[in-house]
Amino acid sequence: MTKNKRNFIRFAMWIKKLFLELLIFVFVIFLFNCRTFGQSEPLPGKNYFDPNFQCEKGLVNKEKNLTYLKLREEVRKNFPPVEKNPFMVIAGESTMALFTPEIYQEYLSNYTIVNRAIGGETTLLLLTSLENDIIALKPDVILISIGGNDLLEGRCINNIINNINLIFYNIRLKLPDTYIIFASIPPVLSSKVNSVSPYLNQRIYNLLLTYPKTIYFDLWEILAEEDKPLLQEKFYRKISDYPLAKYDLLHFNTKGYEEIAKRLKPILDKIYQEKKRNE
Repeated sequence: MTKNKRNFIRFAMWIKKLFLELLIFVFVIFLFNCRTFGQSEPLPGKNYFDPNFQCEKGLVNKEKNLTYLKLREEVRKNFPPVEKNPFMVIAGESTMALFTPEIYQEYLSNYTIVNRAIGGETTLLLLTSLENDIIALKPDVILISIGGNDLLEGRCINNIINNINLIFYNIRLKLPDTYIIFASIPPVLSSKVNSVSPYLNQRIYNLLLTYPKTIYFDLWEILAEEDKPLLQEKFYRKISDYPLAKYDLLHFNTKGYEEIAKRLKPILDKIYQEKKRNE
């Protein structure tokens, strides 16, 4: 292979990676329509405490939205090809989709990491692609965060738990030696979400205790204010500076992901050392 041809291939791969990252960014903006903090727009999420609230037992709106489903398949189609057996695969919703290579490669450079998370993902949609997108890679670790979009869509809590149980069960059945690290639904700038997500997180934590080789990774401990159930201001994800400071209600900024990467490192180091001892 000539030098020019090799350079062309590298350039083509770089363009594809850039396109995928741009697609994910546009996808997240589309999903949440740039919801902002400090304005009159209603807070996102269903109010589980409303006396008239009825939870969704079947498909939620996103799972019936053809525009979203087409965008989701476009993201999946553009996942970069990877070799099997990476050390860690990142899976789930936008909490993990925004955990970009630029961040985790800086703090977790010792490990081969593949991100297969999708903005807007629900527990049910993840189940449909779990085998092909996650399990087929046969990683040593799966870092997953899922359930937040189910809450936003008003899915019944028991249905969310049942779906997550199926996710854990399928991973454990197909990959008995793979560690599952579940990152909790994080604190955000929506009181509707923050009022119910700790309860769901506790239910998921209790579920994890029934499975071997599982770790609960508490994002509230890392990102929340000490004295109130709210995302710390230093982790607000800014969208625009003009005419007013606007913040993403449902996500956090790069500083938050840097803290996550720092807290993950000793956990991954321990798993890696265990793997080496067992080889």
